[in-house]
Amino acid sequence: MAKHGDDRTGNLVCSFCGKSQDEVRKLIAGPTVYICDECIDLCNDIIAEECDQEESLSSTSAVPKPSEIKKVLDQYVIGQERAKKILAVAVHNHYKRIDSQLVTGDPRGREKPSSRRRSRASSRSRSRSPTPPA
Repeated sequence: MAKHGDDRTGNLVCSFCGKSQDEVRKLIAGPTVYICDECIDLCNDIIAEECDQEESLSSTSAVPKPSEIKKVLDQYVIGQERAKKILAVAVHNHYKRIDSQLVTGDPRGREKPSSRRRSRASSRSRSRSPTPPA
């Protein structure tokens, strides 16, 4: 009976494509499997293609930088520099959050109900004033 990576003649074969060690330039051994240089090249091509697709998705998003948002605010708001900076960062983060939800496929953008309950409870406890001593 032949081993997992052997053909019937005793030669080692690629566990992915089935080519023998005589048909390929290099055969790399794993714990119980073998992979040839041709399959490795194919895997590298697949990984590179997926990385290119991910980069194209992230590069197509035109989330404006906070400094760009502040420049627009400067055209409409006089003074209030600190408020404009805070608002610009908040808007930038909001756009990024929306953009990441489009990529991950979560269109709702809502938090889980359990975390919502916790945040309400903690805000209620903060809003209560301490009872005065009797």
